[in-house]
Amino acid sequence: MFELNDIVVFKKPHKWAGCIGFIDKIEQIEQIGDINGKSILRLRICVPALEGGTAYIYATTDTVEKVEGKYPSKLEGKSNL
Repeated sequence: MFELNDIVVFKKPHKWAGCIGFIDKIEQIEQIGDINGKSILRLRICVPALEGGTAYIYATTDTVEKVEGKYPSKLEGKSNL
């Protein structure tokens, strides 16, 4: 199950395959052309851009894979300083 702020990576064959982002918004939408009225989850994923700013990309749950962690994550562990 996907939740807000989950960190995800896009899977192949998505155009953004390999990019990492976090879930900003989750919507339940009806599948187009489905007679049974099934609905799917549409995720808005924020991907930091190299030039600065953020790209907002919409994807379905079958095109992304959940990675361990949430955004913003707290650094845990001991410091060597």
